[in-house]
Amino acid sequence: MDNLNKKISSVKFLNHSSVIIDSGSTRILCDPWFKGAAFGNSWRLLVENSHSLKDLEYDYIFLSHEHPDHFSIPTLKELNGPKIFLYQKTQDKKVVKYLEAQGHTVIEFDHGIPNNIGDISISIYVVDGYDSAVLFKLPNGESVLNINDCRIELDTDLVMQMKKDAGGGIDLCLMQFSYANWAGNQNDSIIPELLHTQTLDRNKIALDILKPTNHLLFASYVFFSHTENYYWNDYFWLAEMERKLSKYSKSKIIVPIPDENFLNIDNMKREYTNSSAIEFWSDAHANKIPIDDQVTHFSIEELASGFDLFVRNVWADNSLQLAQEELNRIPLEILVSDLDVILSLDLIEGTFLTRHRDQRFDIQVSSETVDFLFKNKFARGTVTINGRIQFNYPTAFKFFVFFFISYANNIGRTFGSGKLTKKDFYSINHTSVLSAIHEVDPAGIGELSKYLE
Repeated sequence: MDNLNKKISSVKFLNHSSVIIDSGSTRILCDPWFKGAAFGNSWRLLVENSHSLKDLEYDYIFLSHEHPDHFSIPTLKELNGPKIFLYQKTQDKKVVKYLEAQGHTVIEFDHGIPNNIGDISISIYVVDGYDSAVLFKLPNGESVLNINDCRIELDTDLVMQMKKDAGGGIDLCLMQFSYANWAGNQNDSIIPELLHTQTLDRNKIALDILKPTNHLLFASYVFFSHTENYYWNDYFWLAEMERKLSKYSKSKIIVPIPDENFLNIDNMKREYTNSSAIEFWSDAHANKIPIDDQVTHFSIEELASGFDLFVRNVWADNSLQLAQEELNRIPLEILVSDLDVILSLDLIEGTFLTRHRDQRFDIQVSSETVDFLFKNKFARGTVTINGRIQFNYPTAFKFFVFFFISYANNIGRTFGSGKLTKKDFYSINHTSVLSAIHEVDPAGIGELSKYLE
């Protein structure tokens, strides 16, 4: 197998993490996001409105996970009729229920079990509880592995299983080239560099284990568009990532541009080389204009009411007695920036106290974000991705402990008798945000241990 002309009918890059896999008779559109902001008006595409679902030709739509830069409801609202979606089987079934309510059909995949869709064999692998990678095996023997933004370093055995399932090797691997979550408080230059290094190492793991013929960098063509996270645009890692990976691996590293069609990629003359593609994206990043500065302000009374409902919902689905046995009563201290007040919240006691602003707080957010955290089970993940939060590094763990139960409930996991242990809470150390904080400020590790023990 000397070139992809013998193997891949075509892989067409559209935008961010969206491609079309085309076997010649079956076309699968992956993770379409072409319009609108994501993560609470905090991310925007470097190239917005690049495509319309009304104009693209495809037979199925694959969604990797529920994050709005992959499961983009503003984009999906352009669909002009019922479609067939491919999705991982989940406990909560939120995505499936939403799609079916819109009149669509969803084919659900068990973890790692191949399913024939048209003339393409597809295997979906769930990583870290909610994200997923997908292996496409085409009828002419080629394999395309879309890792997306999976944290494959958490399960390298699974990566080896993906390679084994591919059979003849990976012809094209698609993977995120930059971090997609909180990357340090303002003026912190250490954590952005650390997270870049972690993403680089994640790509190296894929290259070392999979040894793909071609490795395409995607799923990061965004900028941070809110006034509360705009400072993150000081960093754009594409050129450095391409340079380091090209030097590291014998695999062909590819930087795509919108509508580039990868057919016979090894011997075709690309209209855009990596250098010109990097220039294209770098110019788009340098010329970023939209900034979302809208912030809805909530009063103390409104936040207190939201907290009361949040507490009642948590203990309606989980064992309060068990939490009382497992957790110490150390409140989460929130500096509400637009109200200039400290909220002291105790989830177990259900207390909501306020005090004048001082230096003792665990996180700093706007009242809009506080309200969002109370109203949405998935909010902990969103807030750590959209970056509209500042942490006190030594006690940052308290944020993750406080919202641990509701965030687990978001993916269908509840905690009844005997189902909540200190080991569960120690798992927050594996979150990319907290692991990065502890790397630069290890004092928090000891504080977490004292808190739990």
